[in-house]
Amino acid sequence: MGLNNRTRVRAAWVIAAVAGSGLLGLAGIAPTLAQNAPAPAAAAAAAAPDMASIARGLTIFKTTAQCVFCHNWDGTGARTEPMEDLGRTFDKPSFVNTQLDPGGIEEAARCGRPGTIMPRHERTSWTSDHKCYGLTKEELATTPLQFPLDPVGPGSRYLQDQEIKDVANWIIYAYKNGGMNKEKCVMYYGATNRNCDSLK
Repeated sequence: MGLNNRTRVRAAWVIAAVAGSGLLGLAGIAPTLAQNAPAPAAAAAAAAPDMASIARGLTIFKTTAQCVFCHNWDGTGARTEPMEDLGRTFDKPSFVNTQLDPGGIEEAARCGRPGTIMPRHERTSWTSDHKCYGLTKEELATTPLQFPLDPVGPGSRYLQDQEIKDVANWIIYAYKNGGMNKEKCVMYYGATNRNCDSLK
């Protein structure tokens, strides 16, 4: 069955976004991200961070999801290079400069980034009940982009919904909101560390 116009448009968004190399490859999907923009009341509530969730997210960032290996301990990412053997781009973008809102960060964690080594972390993502960027796996297959990888690395696994929210909360708290500082650095390492010495 052919794609309807709406699905074709969403597929085009995904392709254009990945080509644009926004953070996690999806910062260009403005219509999708706009739907995730928090209401004023929600934004006010977000002013008081959930430190328990943030602490859980930090652990997931360092261990279960292994985000640190590509995005670095301070969220600054690293250089981007092609991985021709996989036919994918090995993106390690910065969280500090991301334009994604909390909903966009969660979606990127759930769904991964098509055509890159960024894996998906939700087992049921890209299904009709849990679409990604408005698409199912079958609809993505009609585009030139490869389906995202499953969780990679020793000990890595799919995450539960709350775990995805937790790791997104850590990213927002530690990196998106002003970047790393000494207090956050000590929280990351569990004690003072030489990486924290030059921070305020």
